[in-house]
Formats: sequence, structure tokens, C-alpha cells
Amino acid sequence: MEGQGSKGATTPPDWHPDPTGRHQFRYWDGIGWTEHVADDGRQSTDPIGGPGTASAGGSGVRDAPSQVDELVDAIIGEYRERMGLADRYDAEVKATHGFEWHTPVMDATRERADEIAAAAVADSASARLVAMGPDVIPSILQAVAAYSDELRQWTGGSKSALEGAFATVLAELGADKDSEAVERFKAMLW
Repeated sequence: MEGQGSKGATTPPDWHPDPTGRHQFRYWDGIGWTEHVADDGRQSTDPIGGPGTASAGGSGVRDAPSQVDELVDAIIGEYRERMGLADRYDAEVKATHGFEWHTPVMDATRERADEIAAAAVADSASARLVAMGPDVIPSILQAVAAYSDELRQWTGGSKSALEGAFATVLAELGADKDSEAVERFKAMLW
């Protein structure tokens, strides 16, 4: 799964050879390696960073910055996908009916459904970022910076929901809402 976390490229959830070498298989959830492992058909758990974890040098276990890049990719990618679905829906309505069809209730319902769907993926990735501890904040900001130009062009609920997702991650990592880290994030987004 190393190298497959690049923007737009994801590996679907499945069992794969354990990159730590401690077990036959480890479960990849589509975002990262989980603690779920299997040996000889029996499942158990073993945290990816547990005892005996080899360094990222040659074991296939990703280092923290590349994990952060992949998790940030997953969060932003999910919100981007939700915006794309909304745009395709609008285009289909226009093609079918010859005009754009919006009502405040339709727009609010679609926006809320998109936020809920994106939050499910974002919550998993966000929890993994938080578990890495506060030292990961600079890596998060660096990963988000790669998207800065794109994010400044986003509009509407998806942009606000994305801001909320990252604000929550930064807060859970100990960044005060008026901290330099939060201000740097907002500057990249707006």
C-alpha cells in the first residue's frame, strides 16, 4: 500500500501480507493498515506500531510523514468526491429537464447527506492523525499546503465541513483555536 496513497489513488480495503513481517496478513482499510492481523486463518489484533516494528527503511511500514500525507489525501479526497457528486447531479438534472432545479430543501438535504458521507471516511483518517500525537501538526500543515491552491477555489458546505474536520483534528492534537497552526491552516484554505 506504500505509494498508493497519492492523490486520487487508493487501494480498496482487503487483507494483504503484513508489512511488519510479524504476521501472515494485516488488514488495509482503504486508508491505512489496521491492528487486525491473521495467521493460519485465525484473526487477532496487533497494533501496527507495536513491539518489534521495524523502521520504515525497508520493512514496508510507512514513516509518519507519508502516513500523514496519505491520511490528509483521504480526507480531502473524500470531500472533493462529494463536491463532484453534487456537480454531476446538477448536470444530470439540467440535461434531463433542460434547466437547473434547486429548492432550498433539496440543496440543504443534499449538502447534509454529503457532509455525513464524507465525515465517515474523514473520521477514520482523522482518528489516525490524532493517534500520532501533537508532533504530527507540522506534517499535517505541510500535507494540506500541497492542496492550498485547490482548496481556495472550493465553495459552499464542503469547504466549511473540511475546515471543521481539520479544526477538530488540530484541536484534539492540542492546538488552540487561535494558535499559529490553526491560523496557518485557515490561510491555506481561505
